[in-house]
Amino acid sequence: MKIYSAIAKRGKLKYYDEHIDFTLDGTPDYNWRKINSQKKKGEELSIPNELLFTPAKAKFEELDNYDWLKSTFALPVLNNTFIKILKNNLKQKYEIYPVIIRNKKGNINLNFSAFYLKEYFDCLDRENSTLTKIPDYEYFEFKNCYFKKNIEYPLFFKIKDIATPFKHFTTDVGM
Repeated sequence: MKIYSAIAKRGKLKYYDEHIDFTLDGTPDYNWRKINSQKKKGEELSIPNELLFTPAKAKFEELDNYDWLKSTFALPVLNNTFIKILKNNLKQKYEIYPVIIRNKKGNINLNFSAFYLKEYFDCLDRENSTLTKIPDYEYFEFKNCYFKKNIEYPLFFKIKDIATPFKHFTTDVGM
């Protein structure tokens, strides 16, 4: 079984132009560093009641063509149809935060939500994987890891102790 990084697909825009959430990053209501710290510990997140995103250069009318929007937001922003598939196939704990996407013309899209997978999946074969040690931090590099065989993998998961602890993964079955 092969494990893949689950990420938003590239669109036609340059990578930095695809980030669509210029309204939340750095505002008094949203502190992504604090939220990343809370995610790492599996805590409840201090997310604003209303998650409002304003598209910058992404075409508003094409948003529904995506399952996962590229953004700098601390959680994956997923299409609600994709979330419904995940909900029917996940045993891990998760939270869903509705997102409002409004363009400069005042049009609104309510078809997306921020998805917080609260639990890590224990699939790392620690005995055969190489631990990288730097001052104050130890981690496993995903590309050099070995994973447990003969266990049932969820459709969508995070792996504890990986260098990028907030990255999501899937298997060839999930793909």
